[in-house]
Amino acid sequence: MATNKRQLRIACVGMDADNERPIISAVEMTSSRLGVNFDWSTAAQADICIVNVAAADPTELDAVVIRYSERQNGRAVDLVRPVRVGQLIGALQQAITTLDQRLAAAAAAPKPRRYRGQIIEADPRDAATRNVADSTPQSTPPPGKKTVIYRGVRITR
Repeated sequence: MATNKRQLRIACVGMDADNERPIISAVEMTSSRLGVNFDWSTAAQADICIVNVAAADPTELDAVVIRYSERQNGRAVDLVRPVRVGQLIGALQQAITTLDQRLAAAAAAPKPRRYRGQIIEADPRDAATRNVADSTPQSTPPPGKKTVIYRGVRITR
């Protein structure tokens, strides 16, 4: 019986082979418990990155970050060597929840109206899309003329 498991890409960042091997083994053991298939990839393509905080900066990644350290040295980390499966499962569950929240927020964000790939109108009440040039009041066109928006530019004919 084939089961459809969720596919997630995962990467180890800033680790040597001695630290990476036990993590890969532990992640493979937890995949069946979490109902997820993990595919190993590069940090740029990964959904979840396990980052060695001693060797790499976790703030530069777009993926969900699980912080790892070889020893407890006072830094805030999610995993410490030796890797315990229960600790890893908790960190991966938290990462999957964070990833789901990011995906839900991206799907719920309103999409701007577009014409041939260009945004044609922005909501004037939205301060993030307002431009200094847009803050001037729009004049009404002279009699006999009309205003149209062509490729995102307001034109009076």
